[in-house]
Order: sequence, then C-alpha cells, then structure tokens
Amino acid sequence: MQEPRIHVGMSVQSADGEQLGTVVEAAGDTLRIAKGVFFPKEYCALTTDVQVVAADTITLRQTAEELVRAGRKLQPEEVPAGHVHDVLRAATSTHDLAEEEEALEREAIRKRPSDEADSGHP
Repeated sequence: MQEPRIHVGMSVQSADGEQLGTVVEAAGDTLRIAKGVFFPKEYCALTTDVQVVAADTITLRQTAEELVRAGRKLQPEEVPAGHVHDVLRAATSTHDLAEEEEALEREAIRKRPSDEADSGHP
C-alpha cells in the first residue's frame, strides 16, 4: 500500500489538534501553511515535522506554540513563494546563535572574579 503524499490544499493541524491552516506551498522538504484572510497566519514546517498523514489532513509533531518559539511563524507575504525553506534555515540558525550567545554569556559570568576580590576585602 502506498503512503499518502503531501500536496497543496491539505489541512494541517498541530500536535494538540489546533487547526493551523492548509498547505499553500510544498517545496522539497518544506511546507508553507496558511490560514485566514482578514487576520492571516502563516507557518513553515519540514516534512520531518509531520507525525501523521491521513486522507487530506496532516498532523505535526509540534504544537502551534512550539512552532512560534522555534521561529516557524511567518508574517503573511513576508516570504515570496518558493523561498520558505530559506526562512526556515534562517530561523534555525538564528535560534542556534541565540543559544551560543547565552552559553558565552554564562561562561563569561562564571569566569568573572568574585565581588570579594574586586572590593579588596579578604
């Protein structure tokens, strides 16, 4: 039996059942998901984020909140068609840079001399 294929027009929901919208672009391993006309929302996801494909519905492994925290929520019309993969790559690298900056800051604090040594008191 052949596995269902992901295609434009499929409904997408988060791991907790929230309707995220429909697939408006499927390019390589990247999906662009859009919902709404007056207050549109867009997300991008990788095919590896897909937990289940059943009939015309895709269920992702993440909640909508997790997608937002991971930088996967897009501003509508911020990204031209065909470039959603670039945004996903940038969001991932930005997230990695933030983690690196936090680690460097923690290391600098750890290496900083104690307040006692700075005050001249034993």
